[in-house]
Amino acid sequence: MTLLVSVSKLYAQDGQLDLSFNSTGKVISNFGAYNASLTAVQTTSAGKIIVAGSLASSSSFSSYDFFVAQFNSDGSPDLSFGTNGKTTIDFSANYDAVSSMCMQADGKILVTGRSTSNVYYDVAVARLNANGLLDASFGTNGKVLVDVQGESDEARSIKMQNDGKIIIGGLSSTSTIGSALAMRLNADGSLDNSFGTSGHVLCQFVGPAYFTSCLQMNDGSLVFAGSCLVLGNSRIVMAKLNGDGSKYTSFGTNGLAEFVESAGQSSCAALQYNPLDQNYYLAGLGATDAMILSVKNDGSPNNSFGTNGRVSFDLGGTEIFNSFRIDVNGDFLLCGNNSIGGSYESFVAKLKGNGTADASWGTNGATSINWSANNDYGTAMFLQSDGKLLMVGANNNGAFGHIARFNNSTAAINGIKSAVVQKQVVTCYPNPASDIIHLQGLEEKVETIQIITHDRVKLFKSNNNSFNISCIPNGNYLILIRTQHGSFKTAPLIIVH
Repeated sequence: MTLLVSVSKLYAQDGQLDLSFNSTGKVISNFGAYNASLTAVQTTSAGKIIVAGSLASSSSFSSYDFFVAQFNSDGSPDLSFGTNGKTTIDFSANYDAVSSMCMQADGKILVTGRSTSNVYYDVAVARLNANGLLDASFGTNGKVLVDVQGESDEARSIKMQNDGKIIIGGLSSTSTIGSALAMRLNADGSLDNSFGTSGHVLCQFVGPAYFTSCLQMNDGSLVFAGSCLVLGNSRIVMAKLNGDGSKYTSFGTNGLAEFVESAGQSSCAALQYNPLDQNYYLAGLGATDAMILSVKNDGSPNNSFGTNGRVSFDLGGTEIFNSFRIDVNGDFLLCGNNSIGGSYESFVAKLKGNGTADASWGTNGATSINWSANNDYGTAMFLQSDGKLLMVGANNNGAFGHIARFNNSTAAINGIKSAVVQKQVVTCYPNPASDIIHLQGLEEKVETIQIITHDRVKLFKSNNNSFNISCIPNGNYLILIRTQHGSFKTAPLIIVH
């Protein structure tokens, strides 16, 4: 029996539901409320699964609140988190909606979105301690509301900087103009007045625009991506800012870039940077199908990827990518939803680094899930440290939130699986280290070195086996070394300053 179970686990196909998760690979719930939708998912260093979204707080569905819930790794609710496994956060008596979440290095949880008061809405941010209780040291009793221009402001993405400050991408609109919004908060939730004007930067494109993704680069610059509406069609936009919020002038045109599709509209839902080839990848919607756009460091399309920097993905309907990660091989793992015959269903997919579907994953590179008789949406995903893929979303058949976990044998750049570590042939010294470290056991020249932790990648280019890590915070890390011949080697590292 033990042998049969072991063989079954060994040959679990990538892209199939992981049956060790809630016995079915799926969890579906309204989380004890009138209805629920999930828009964000992360994991903790202990392997717990954290999801966030919005809950209806009344039977009339006139009011919604933020909520965060935690699950054990087997899919069962973690009742020690918050109140019976979840925390509800109310900003206003109207509509509060979560769009994004990130984890701090100390285990605290940041969630952001918008809060509606009367006609207009504001950027809303909350921080929870690792136990699910609001962190009273952040903002006012754990909550922050920001009104930028007196009308409607919204956060669509949130990330931590290496120095503990918080960057947010979203939108700020008035009756006359809609601007893409970049914002930065201090660690205590106050606006960082050293960034832009009173903590924010408004980026103007050809039409109303918004940012859906943001990230910090190794040089401290900030990159934002999103969409812009022009004459009824949308197009993908990007901005690159210096650490003080000024435009990074060598990117695009004075720090801004727009990408027009010849076949019509396009939009960006998610942004990733691949340190292996040093290009940006943006996933979202093309003219009729899901699309990935690759962009070089100067803001121009990476024409070596697909056709004119673009790859489309078609499941026979109208698809959109809503979230994705890049694994250690440079391949793409994505989730989204597909419209067939007027009804939506969620899906996950794997594409190789050149943009072609990985035929060994799921069915010809994709797995679709029909959760209900009506519309289902795959809104966000995350790769566990063991490589398994988590997807969350919602459906409107009673408005239940759903979580699914899929088998996957390759790990993300932000989560190297233990099987890779076990093949370690390199050591680093001193370890723990505080400034200079040295690599021992390499027979090939080093091309790139990545220092990897839960949600960050620090990339070095090196011609030798020694480098300075004094700029990296304390913590447990993994060194991923790529040699000039394309092989990968790993070594663990502890940094203590």
